Amino acid sequence: MYKSEDGGASFHLAASGLEGQIEHLAVDPGRPGVLYAASEDFENFTHVLYRSQDGGEHWTPAAGGLDFGGIDSLTVAPARAPGDPGIVFVGGGDLLRSVDGGDSFEDVLSADSSINAAAPDLKTPGTLYVSTLYERFKSTDFGDTWTNIVEDPANFPPFVHTLVVAPSDPQTLYETGDGANVGATWRSRDGGATWQGPFPFRGDLLAVDPVDPDTVYGGGIRGLFVSHDGGETFTEATNGVPPLSIEVTGYYGIGAIAIDPARPRFALAGTSQGLFTTMNRGTTWTALPQRGLAGNPVANLIISRSDPAHWILSSLGSYFESHDRGRTFVPFADSLARTGQITEIVPDPFSSGGRLWAIADYALSWSWGDGVTWIQRGDPPQNFHLVLAAPGVMLVQTETGIYRSTDAGHSWHSVWWSPFIDRYFTKRLEQDPRNPRTLYGLGGRSEDGGRTWRVWHKFDVVGFDPFRPRAVHLVDGDILYVTRDGGATFQTVGHLGLTPDYARVLSLVFDRDHRDVLYAVTYADGILRSRNGGVTWEPINDGLTPPFYPSPGINLIQDPANGQRFYFLSGTGLYRADFSSGPS
Repeated sequence: MYKSEDGGASFHLAASGLEGQIEHLAVDPGRPGVLYAASEDFENFTHVLYRSQDGGEHWTPAAGGLDFGGIDSLTVAPARAPGDPGIVFVGGGDLLRSVDGGDSFEDVLSADSSINAAAPDLKTPGTLYVSTLYERFKSTDFGDTWTNIVEDPANFPPFVHTLVVAPSDPQTLYETGDGANVGATWRSRDGGATWQGPFPFRGDLLAVDPVDPDTVYGGGIRGLFVSHDGGETFTEATNGVPPLSIEVTGYYGIGAIAIDPARPRFALAGTSQGLFTTMNRGTTWTALPQRGLAGNPVANLIISRSDPAHWILSSLGSYFESHDRGRTFVPFADSLARTGQITEIVPDPFSSGGRLWAIADYALSWSWGDGVTWIQRGDPPQNFHLVLAAPGVMLVQTETGIYRSTDAGHSWHSVWWSPFIDRYFTKRLEQDPRNPRTLYGLGGRSEDGGRTWRVWHKFDVVGFDPFRPRAVHLVDGDILYVTRDGGATFQTVGHLGLTPDYARVLSLVFDRDHRDVLYAVTYADGILRSRNGGVTWEPINDGLTPPFYPSPGINLIQDPANGQRFYFLSGTGLYRADFSSGPS
């Protein structure tokens, strides 16, 4: 559990006493410093309610640590009398109620299925709405008695995941749900007596603007949406929001939507790609810094050699661009990302106009440097890495084979299959920066831009010493080898000293400014450095956040304009190291 006291700019841990995974959170409307959290303990298979009386800083189990057996909804309704604790409702197989601040609970409603949504009317104490997937109920006496609400007896019962009350007009209710070929949005303007719908939007979450009852935010596995006509139509939020649909990204979905009663036009959306806020009822959105909250995985960093202040990188399935060395970022290639998951963007080294190539949803496309408009070029084999070996010549590598195109991606043919099938291999082609037509992949080597290949050596990664143009280094397991005769012979240089059995080297980087200095990025052991050509190694992980599980590929980059600066792409963020007088 994390807490922000500056509008989401920064967060700090507020979980003292909490255990398990937090599934639901609710605030007492009459006592904002009192919070309740529903927790699930996956080891002991228990569901416990926790209570905080100091704004979330410290927590203790409510109801004596009672195991509720399952908590599918949690809300706190206004108290019966001023000064009393808010009334806590916990939904599961039945609806349980506490009138003493969570010390004890009683069963107040049984239904045919789990009660998965609860919404109190904050302006009318005593009024509460709850729902299961196919039923919804209303109470006007603090949960003592209940009335079944029926939208349209002639239709199949609606599929309900969430039910909300408009803060400014508590007679206005909304509900929605999303299932396999079922789900819709319904609206009531008279406290549930009659309903309008079904409207086409299907989702898992709803929230209503605190002043305008017709502005409704919706979310689910298909992304973030906004309605300005009382739920009848919804428009996907795209201005400032990355693609969030399950159909185009693996980092999909909305986990929560919240409004602030004191801030009209404001809403906060918690997504699989971070926190986003709107100040204008969903017209535009802005990503929050989230300092202290999350370290997001960063990959595919490209630093322009002609303009070192220009960066492109990916995080959580979306690409971003910076023109100030990473101080600020804006979405990049957004139009392409909305057609499918972008797996890679590669600059064309043979283009004077700054052309970029990208693979999205296994289709190859290209764009000039701005990344606004993309043109689909072809459909390469399902691959893990794209290399440009010469003008119009491209190669991609799959799990077991390498494919080549000589017509800029229009057509592809197989050129190499792995001769080794007994171990893990790098999923990237390695290109010698000293001679771009020399390539390494799947245990083979090509000296003619990938046209012909020969068996070379088993390897995890390959490295190229800028001070020794004939030397090629490779790592196989824990051992660093070197060849100076094109692979006719190999000599052992040293052992890296990897510790866990599952540790492996993901990339090998030579310092272009300091002879005999090289770095190995590992899975599990972090970054290792050698200052004697690879004979001995030392970890340099101070300042890095474990665990050390970076993605394979280019994950350690030396700044093209400042050789003393390195960037590390990890599963927890983008890090920078500065060696003021060279490695030491």
